[in-house]
Amino acid sequence: MVIIIDCGSVSVPDIVREVRRFRSKMMMVGLQEFEADQMPDHDALIISGTNMNFTDGEFEALREKFAFLMTSDMPTLGIGGGMQIIGQSYRAQIYKGVCERDYTTMTRHTDHAILSHFSYQFDMKTNHCEGITLPAGFQKVASSRNYEVEAIAHHFRPIYGVMFNPELSGTLGTAIFKNFFNLANSYIQNPMLR
Repeated sequence: MVIIIDCGSVSVPDIVREVRRFRSKMMMVGLQEFEADQMPDHDALIISGTNMNFTDGEFEALREKFAFLMTSDMPTLGIGGGMQIIGQSYRAQIYKGVCERDYTTMTRHTDHAILSHFSYQFDMKTNHCEGITLPAGFQKVASSRNYEVEAIAHHFRPIYGVMFNPELSGTLGTAIFKNFFNLANSYIQNPMLR
């Protein structure tokens, strides 16, 4: 089962649509109701975008709620503000930047499987005005003209994040979800990876 943490993004129904392409069982939990130690058995976690500005200090109230990410082996995908939550859990810095609210060209920096079959440059729908520094323990997977870090992958945990909106990016966006669930399945089925 996939748990989707709804952090207030208007595109959560689009995330649900994309998840249904690959998984039949899912559960949606609101940000305020989410408690990591009280979740039913699940094999993947998606943290949606938010309607918050983390540069206004709004993450501090969430730090304890997401502290589990520091030791989690649960396959996790953070989207937009969800990536910021992951990053801040690993002490990345959030900063105000240029507002991106359209398709933006991304540049891939590694052959990581979260971008499997993506070309060197690709366009994704974006909707953010904040950037993030590279969190400790992560590699930069993609950047854009305005933001040095647009996609990340943890070096050894199955934790990934994208600042762009794959749920709104058509076929390439669907590929992000497909790659994430392929990575999650590999991790779950291979105890040596844990």
